[in-house]
Amino acid sequence: MASIKGDTITLYFGGVEYSLQLDCNYTETSDMLECTSKDSAGFKEYLRGDGGWKITMNGYVDTTNFALLFGATSGIKKSAVGNAQVGPVGSQYFGGDGWINNLTLDAPRNGVTGFSMEVTGTGVPIYNTLMST
Repeated sequence: MASIKGDTITLYFGGVEYSLQLDCNYTETSDMLECTSKDSAGFKEYLRGDGGWKITMNGYVDTTNFALLFGATSGIKKSAVGNAQVGPVGSQYFGGDGWINNLTLDAPRNGVTGFSMEVTGTGVPIYNTLMST
């Protein structure tokens, strides 16, 4: 079985690649609504409720991607929906339309500058086989 190293996973948002990442997470969730009745024989039963998805990532900041962070902050200010994709280049990816709703810049005095970003999906996630570049 072939494995995929985490450093090959890339986040694209609005056609922009956010590189030098340390980690990237794609999460899908679903609300579970309890519908236990007297006919459940003492066991809980559930129905699937609303679903959602989000992408979070942490990365290093260098001179090549620092300007990209300013673009991300303008995306937050304008409340612009962009297309988010996460996956290895040239392979399958998860994604869809989403909002950048959190961007944090961490600059310790004697350490490496880093950032974290969160994209919250709006609508149904997409699973595709061509990663844009």
